[in-house]
Amino acid sequence: MTAPVPDGRSGPHESRIAMTPEHLPMEPPMDMLTHVREALSAAALMPDQGQELAVVHARRSRNFVESLAGRLRAFYHDDPEVAVLSRGFAGHQERFGLEELLYDILVCRTAQTPSARGWKQLTVITRGIMAIESELEPSSRQAMYDFNKLVLSAAEYKVFVGPQVANERAFLAPLAKAAACCSGIVFAFFIPHPSEWAADRPLVVRGHLWRDGAWDAL
Repeated sequence: MTAPVPDGRSGPHESRIAMTPEHLPMEPPMDMLTHVREALSAAALMPDQGQELAVVHARRSRNFVESLAGRLRAFYHDDPEVAVLSRGFAGHQERFGLEELLYDILVCRTAQTPSARGWKQLTVITRGIMAIESELEPSSRQAMYDFNKLVLSAAEYKVFVGPQVANERAFLAPLAKAAACCSGIVFAFFIPHPSEWAADRPLVVRGHLWRDGAWDAL
């Protein structure tokens, strides 16, 4: 099943007609599940050395987030209006004054507007496309801390990435309460905890879409 997620490309008339955000068309779909799988595979090959396991696990977690952000940047490469922000990527720092904005990964559509004195062009976010939060600690409390941020997002798509646990249904149950409060389309993906990344173990990704008041496995 292909998961509907945004592509961020403008429609043929979007640049000619001024529309308020609530009247803008939804972004076209792409296969987000594939992006998460491939980002995880790429992250598992990235350097993660450390003297302590906690350091190694933290680096693997960061590698996954940046790998996923990198894939999204590649996908939107031909659309200069779309920015993909994440910690560790300085490509948008001059425009936004920071690397990470509110979420582990934020995909947004942008435009330019003159500054108060008209000397500079300022970047304005015209639409949130995707907000992504990743929390790989196997704790529903920690997961809820991050998932709550997605409830506040105006982005069309909300994505949570968590750890695979023994009872995934029980782990999803409290997140359902927050997912029901989200606008837009909500995904939850579960990947192996960084402690389980090994060459002899398959890196399986499981995904769920919040639909009709319940989690629907992808």
